[in-house]
Amino acid sequence: MPRIFDPLTNPGTSRALFQLILGVKNPKEIADRLGVLSPTVIQQLHRLRRIGIVRLGEKRGRDQHYDIVWDRLLEIFMSKVIKFTQLDLKEQKIDDVFRRQFLEKERFREFLQSYLYNRLSLTPFSVIVYNNVTISDLMEDFQATIGAMLSNEALKKKIQASVVDEKSKEFLENLLLWYDLVRHVAPISQQAFLSSLKQSGVHFDDSQVRLNT
Repeated sequence: MPRIFDPLTNPGTSRALFQLILGVKNPKEIADRLGVLSPTVIQQLHRLRRIGIVRLGEKRGRDQHYDIVWDRLLEIFMSKVIKFTQLDLKEQKIDDVFRRQFLEKERFREFLQSYLYNRLSLTPFSVIVYNNVTISDLMEDFQATIGAMLSNEALKKKIQASVVDEKSKEFLENLLLWYDLVRHVAPISQQAFLSSLKQSGVHFDDSQVRLNT
């Protein structure tokens, strides 16, 4: 069976998207930065257009610029992370959760957009190339970062103390909800983990061991 191409797990396509996230919109300039030919970049951008993440932007002379469709990118980004952590939820419920709690919240969307920009700005391009970093990798990175940063009680208290208005309060609630989601362990995953421990020779009474139920 032929393998289905996924632009989000392809290093080349991801690098083109990373440049768009960093504000580079001209395929020729993207190609120069990536050290590839312009037609290669255009092909990658067309792949992203097909899944709705990228659209044609402004045309300047002969140069066709491209723009990110942020609503679509964030929708895919957030839904994939939630689906990964919420294996016990039905598709409809997952979509309902991330739309109501995240996609419709402007401050949280701005935060995620800013995170992607800052994460890429701070990462040397050589590291991205050497490790074949993809947009899917960034999704996992964001998930791990939220989990690690908000498990720091001192930092969490400082963030909570900085809340000065209703929008900030709502944003913090969204952030903490995301933290709860990424810490969530689906019951089937819990059972698989405990069963694997036993099969590896680690035996104990697990009748009271349940996480995030």
